Amino acid sequence: MRHYWVVFKLSITVFITVVLLLYMETFRGMADVAADPALALASVRNPSPIIHAVLALIVLIVATVLAVYKPKGMTRYGWRKHHEQRTPP
Repeated sequence: MRHYWVVFKLSITVFITVVLLLYMETFRGMADVAADPALALASVRNPSPIIHAVLALIVLIVATVLAVYKPKGMTRYGWRKHHEQRTPP
């Protein structure tokens, strides 16, 4: 947790994981509707899964870019640990 990009990457990963886990309830409901042969197919068609998949992909791309390019900037904890390592005891 010495760099801001690590904190940001962890937070967006946890956030998107929670959102997608909560969204599984919607998929369960859609599966129940799709399993009912009496309902029309049009009642199952919904753009929501595509929208969520695209947004999750964008977040994963942002996390990958952060992991590859590693922007500069240290947290307070990182600065303190850095200075502790540089100064002899």
